[in-house]
Amino acid sequence: MKQLSIVLIFLLFATVIQAQTSFEIKSKGASKEQYVPIKGYEITGAKEYTYIFSEQSTYHIKIEDANNKPVLLKIYNKDKKEIFSNFKNQKYYDEISFECPRTEMYYLKVEPVSN
Repeated sequence: MKQLSIVLIFLLFATVIQAQTSFEIKSKGASKEQYVPIKGYEITGAKEYTYIFSEQSTYHIKIEDANNKPVLLKIYNKDKKEIFSNFKNQKYYDEISFECPRTEMYYLKVEPVSN
């Protein structure tokens, strides 16, 4: 009975994890081809995050949705002016590269898209 309880808890936990959406920010590592994870977020709906990006740095942002649904990501500068989006040419991209124009606080708005 104890083993069955452990298996059921594991299956419940795995189901919860599978339903999650996340995005991860990476920056260039020692070599130009290598990106190193620096921050990750779990998404549970529309939300805004803040992050300080550094000038003349390129960041790789990967968005993952367990159900393969599109997720909209917009980056705003400190004045809340949109400067970047993963929605281009009527398509949502789940991997993007963002070249930071200046070091400052940026706002990342993320929201799963309902069809």
